Amino acid sequence: MAETFNGYIIETRSKHIIYMLEDIRT
Repeated sequence: MAETFNGYIIETRSKHIIYMLEDIRT
C-alpha cells in the first residue's frame, strides 16, 4: 500500500509541476 501511495504522490506532484511550468510559460 505504501508503494502505491508513494507512486500516487509522485505522479500528482509531477503533474502539478508540469501545470505550473505551463502556466509560467504562457
